[in-house]
Amino acid sequence: MSDISKSECRAIIKFLSLANNIHEFLVSVYWDSAPSYATVTRWVAEFKCSQSSEDDPRAGRLVDASSGDCCHAVETLVMGDRRLKVQEIAIETGIFYGSVINILLQHLGLSKVCVNGFQDF
Repeated sequence: MSDISKSECRAIIKFLSLANNIHEFLVSVYWDSAPSYATVTRWVAEFKCSQSSEDDPRAGRLVDASSGDCCHAVETLVMGDRRLKVQEIAIETGIFYGSVINILLQHLGLSKVCVNGFQDF
């Protein structure tokens, strides 16, 4: 049976919000990919209060910290001093430690070379 996206499911629930057996209908059509009964009742209650079937926009950081500006800042620091530690780069640029590692390995194609024989990434 085909899978249903969250957005599609919410649209169906909004359309059928006056019906008593929304969950049974979804299970009969989508089987295992149908949402739980509790999810359906929660969404029905939300639709009665609002008009939107989409998630509300969320405030916060950008999802991708490896934008061109961040990559350029990391590259500039590394090319200036190749002995910098990842933590030092993270502090200097204000980018998270894991994002710095991602930029170094994935975007800049750099690898860690160490004298003592182990990596401390």
